[in-house]
Amino acid sequence: MDVRLESLFPSPVLHPGAVLQELLERYGIPQTELAEAIGIKRTNLCAVIHRRRAVTLDLGRRLALALAMPPEDWLLRQLAWDLEHARPLPSIDPLPQLTEPQIRSLRPRSGLFLDKRGLPGEARSLHQSWG
Repeated sequence: MDVRLESLFPSPVLHPGAVLQELLERYGIPQTELAEAIGIKRTNLCAVIHRRRAVTLDLGRRLALALAMPPEDWLLRQLAWDLEHARPLPSIDPLPQLTEPQIRSLRPRSGLFLDKRGLPGEARSLHQSWG
């Protein structure tokens, strides 16, 4: 008997489209009305609801405003879904460990340097002036 683990323990992670569909059904909001309210095509909203599209940053912000929910609710749910359903990566060998002198020699292109505490040079000078 071939039993898959997924069939015994289905993923607890819901796609944000499933959550959105539940909200719309529970409160009787037509998909067309929501799509118009947030300024997107109904077909794009339907694609999210049917798990064919992801909730992007822009859409997450629009949904948050229209449904009075934090955008993080939508974006973190999408991230959790993506991580749960991501394809396995090919074998990747870790990079060799860098020595501390090598790390210190790295300079960000912006010209800011990090001190021992990891504070940028400008922030370090402010920190020193406070204390």
